[in-house]
Amino acid sequence: MPEARPFHFRPYRVEARLALEFTCGGVKLQGVSRDISCNGVRAILNGKLAIGDRGLLMIHSDRKCLELHARVKYIDQGETAFTFSFDSPWERDRVTDLIKRIQRTSSSGNAIRKSPG
Repeated sequence: MPEARPFHFRPYRVEARLALEFTCGGVKLQGVSRDISCNGVRAILNGKLAIGDRGLLMIHSDRKCLELHARVKYIDQGETAFTFSFDSPWERDRVTDLIKRIQRTSSSGNAIRKSPG
């Protein structure tokens, strides 16, 4: 039986299919995001990482590229969850702006909340 994770508040996530790259230890992995929040992103990647790995996450959208430092928070059923490590308030604001753009262009425009586990 899988170990239960303790409950933690999770910010609203917005479905987002964005191309991304994660570079860690000289290895570059590519993938597609599943959803994004103000704290992180979940993605399916073309390689394996370990919980705690840190690196540079590049999120591609609307002919723009957002580069953020990130850490692998958990890996579950082939999906990797990253936590953003903001270096400045400007970076946090860029993520907030990206989420707002996604919500405006989304057909449903609804934020979704995923339950833990």
